[in-house]
Amino acid sequence: MPVFDGAASVADAVASVQRQEQVEFELLVHDDGSTDETATVLEKLAAEDPRIEVSVGPNRGPAASRNRLLERARGAYVAFLDHDDVWPDGRLARQLIRLDVSPAAPAVVGETLMFEALGSDGAPNPTGRSRRVLAGLLQACLFRRSAIAAAGLFAEGFRAGDDFDFLLRVIESSGPLEIEHEVAVWYRLHPGQWTADLELSGQGTARALAQSLRRRRLAGAPGPIEWRA
Repeated sequence: MPVFDGAASVADAVASVQRQEQVEFELLVHDDGSTDETATVLEKLAAEDPRIEVSVGPNRGPAASRNRLLERARGAYVAFLDHDDVWPDGRLARQLIRLDVSPAAPAVVGETLMFEALGSDGAPNPTGRSRRVLAGLLQACLFRRSAIAAAGLFAEGFRAGDDFDFLLRVIESSGPLEIEHEVAVWYRLHPGQWTADLELSGQGTARALAQSLRRRRLAGAPGPIEWRA
């Protein structure tokens, strides 16, 4: 979990990981040079749960943060969660079972429920902007560690789109993703997120696609990429 200025929402994200039952996990969090009260919130959360490990560094962006976290990860499976998003209960256990029955898949990806605020029951409030989509988001995936090793680390030269570039490299190196038609992440919509900058996110997406096409042409496979099984 990379975090930057996430004091207002990171506790919700962490709690959603803590509620994942029937799964042994380590929660690695990196504070990417936050300027708000993020460090105080994370220090308290880590003191209360030994499964949470926190690191702190200067602001270098989400790709660099994820790479630092991957260097520390010890598990055979890896999942990513941003500090402003939430996992529904049971998501990790369900996706682990899906990978167990699909041994050729490098990762499983679920659907995304976009929301603006959580209700008193901890679930997303339905609003006009709420929608459920199969978007191929990094936060909706569970990866085999072997697939990450084959794909390589996140490209830190991207201002946006590093997550899409990473997914493309996983597919190119290890094959299509396994799809589950269940919601795997609740994705919070708010003005401060990078994806709200359509020009920036569009440039990142175009760059990732161009680099993928270039790699596949060099490998002699210029046809369309099969991203899902």
